[in-house]
Amino acid sequence: MLAPALAACGAGDAPPLDGPAAAPLDRPDTRGTELQFRFDPDDAVETFASASGSFLVHFAREGRSAVPAEDADATGVPDFVEEVAAIYDEVIVHYRDVLGFRPPRSDEDLPDNGGDGRFDVYLVDFAGVGDGVFRVDACEPDDEGRCAGFMTQENDYSGYDYPSTRIANRILGSHELFHAVQAAYDHGQDTPMLEGSAVWATESFDPSLQDFEGFVGGYLSNTDRSLDVPMIGPVDPFSYGSALFFQFLEERYGDGTVRELWERVEDGASGEADPVWFEQLDPLLASRARATFADAFVEFAAWNLLTGLHADPERSYAAGAGYRGLVPRSVAAPHAGRLRVFHASAQYFSAPPDGRAAMTAALAGDPAQLEGLALLLAARRGRAYGEIARADDVASGVELVDTA
Repeated sequence: MLAPALAACGAGDAPPLDGPAAAPLDRPDTRGTELQFRFDPDDAVETFASASGSFLVHFAREGRSAVPAEDADATGVPDFVEEVAAIYDEVIVHYRDVLGFRPPRSDEDLPDNGGDGRFDVYLVDFAGVGDGVFRVDACEPDDEGRCAGFMTQENDYSGYDYPSTRIANRILGSHELFHAVQAAYDHGQDTPMLEGSAVWATESFDPSLQDFEGFVGGYLSNTDRSLDVPMIGPVDPFSYGSALFFQFLEERYGDGTVRELWERVEDGASGEADPVWFEQLDPLLASRARATFADAFVEFAAWNLLTGLHADPERSYAAGAGYRGLVPRSVAAPHAGRLRVFHASAQYFSAPPDGRAAMTAALAGDPAQLEGLALLLAARRGRAYGEIARADDVASGVELVDTA
């Protein structure tokens, strides 16, 4: 089988932290709030501080936002609440102390801040409409990208498909807290960066969770889409699935690559008023590995071929066998067709040799239109792909692949 490849949670606007528009601010327990996810006016809202003192969990024991009542350790605090607090403590240690990211911005100077400067987590009923969201309260007056906010999270997961509340809390806590971490740099990036790196962060925090594996198919089934162009809709599988690119960056270019990318998009970084993540990839890779984004993306496209049943940890992702594999478009040789190709995208085709001892592929057309395109060729025997060769000249068709 010849396989040629052609490569090429919203926060909204927020007032300044210390400006006049910062008051009043709404939280889920604010009287008269119109937030979608909120406590009811007659809920008796209590708080529980995490052991580290970094988080304050807000919860109710009765009403539609009541948390599960079990209290196996007889502390007087529901086990569910203690679990949420402990998980957030665990997550921030990983992000701050292991990965080296900044912690979320403090809300200490805000008028409605949940009581103090600790990061607030509100457990309320989502009624099946989502399960968690980080919401921005306010941003720095001289840096609108750096913002403080709070977390609202499902109170009991009743009717949800999570295997357990613990798994749900670990996924939600790690994903949404990373949005708060992002807001310490620049919350204004687009969704492939925001959601993709948040899914990557959850995988980094706890690889046993299946969140990452569940999302990467959203990218692998849409590789012909530009990496930096999100799909339309409230839950964009492509943006979440782009976590695969951030996993590639970290595995291929070393620990800290994703963090350095976030450092480069902070307003004012490298003298740029409002850097965009996609435009920072080239200087990032040049500084870390003397590489270009163009070459890195071609390698990313090759790595993605080696996933699922065709995984090869020696040449691709360490855990690629657990990812949904690519499904190339099946064609019969000889094949000719018109292609529409977008920047930072890839298209995959497979053709059975039907007795041919060698095969090749080429791109025809105006040489100016072929500029910037790369052509990769590989033969598959059984489940294993052989060497993935890059054509020196995409139009020549001289690179032969042994298909005997």
